[in-house]
Amino acid sequence: MRIEDFRAFKGKTKDITEKLALPGEPTHFSLVEVPKGTALHKSVAGAQKWKQVDKSRTGGAVQYEIVDWKILDETYRKKWFKEIGEIK
Repeated sequence: MRIEDFRAFKGKTKDITEKLALPGEPTHFSLVEVPKGTALHKSVAGAQKWKQVDKSRTGGAVQYEIVDWKILDETYRKKWFKEIGEIK
């Protein structure tokens, strides 16, 4: 999710959970700076039915996936993330 989209939620974890169709509410957030030229997939989070928490989520938020994430060195990947803190 782009930082601009995250800011629009104004820290409302229930809204983030619903729009990203997550099984539970997020507790922390990080800033991710993906290097220029990195391949990404962009899509819209689809509706989900989470049996383990007996919840349905509508989705609808734009989400991104780093295409070659699994083949990138873990040490290299960690440099992309800066933990910001708890969502309060």
